[in-house]
Amino acid sequence: MMSKSKFCVVATKLLACFLVFPLTGFAVDNAISIGILEEGDTPPGYQHELRYGVRLLFEKTETGWKSICESKSDKRNDGCNFQRVEDSVDWYVQLGGEQLGTIRTQGWLDSEFYSQTGLLRITTTSVPTVGERSDLFAGWTGAPVHRPLVATTTVSKKSVRKCEVSKGTPQTANNVWPIFHTYLPKVEICLVDKEGNQTGVNSRPTIKKDVEISSVWKSNEGNRLIHASINRDAFKDCDGPLDSQVDIWLYQPLNGAMQVLPGQFNDSISPLDFGNFGGDDDDAAVFLVEGYNEGGYALYYDHFQKQVKFTWGYH
Repeated sequence: MMSKSKFCVVATKLLACFLVFPLTGFAVDNAISIGILEEGDTPPGYQHELRYGVRLLFEKTETGWKSICESKSDKRNDGCNFQRVEDSVDWYVQLGGEQLGTIRTQGWLDSEFYSQTGLLRITTTSVPTVGERSDLFAGWTGAPVHRPLVATTTVSKKSVRKCEVSKGTPQTANNVWPIFHTYLPKVEICLVDKEGNQTGVNSRPTIKKDVEISSVWKSNEGNRLIHASINRDAFKDCDGPLDSQVDIWLYQPLNGAMQVLPGQFNDSISPLDFGNFGGDDDDAAVFLVEGYNEGGYALYYDHFQKQVKFTWGYH
């Protein structure tokens, strides 16, 4: 599970905007697909090589979004259902609703490794990148790479709405507390000896002062996405991050009830990009997913009430 300190770096550095709304409909009639422009390393034990590819994620259907490839499957690319693998496909790369460039794919990048499931080979000579390489997105291999970028098979004119990003207030923590206490009823604490060495782990009931509002994203319309964590003081005696759940994501529409984002437990999730990816005025967000021997992405849509996820294993 990603440590809270690492998560906070990811969230504060990468999140530019909360809501993006279309002005016109999509101009392409093909099914809308979402992928990720990734730079990745070859699996451990093989010759080091950084390669770019487009990872197939989700496709829009009449009933919602679905994963294109089977999660954590030994079928590898045979578990993917994308009819245009061998076609020349244009992908529109974006960040925060801003178009960064177009790339083209044709065929699979690799069909040998589990971790390469759904990766399409890029045929264009250059790809757009943002920032410098870092280990924030290294995944299982640990090699510094550029941040992943959302890529879609359709593009529309969009109006980017500014958002206010803050740490939250004591009142925010009070409002979050009833839900926070329900989902995180206990806090793991570390036991130490007289010399300050960790000797074990115990737990106690969560109390209100444990709630820390790590970040709040508020749109012009008043909709809010809230990241609440257990205060780091609770782990001051620990040598490192624990395996227990220590944070929770919530969504609160203007004049609506606060709700927990579905499917976020048992994995560590962190936001990658917000936007309107389906052309239907629906708020949506792509999150990174990390776990033991696991990488992947999740899409939250339908006003953050629904989630679809794609994950892969490394061995």
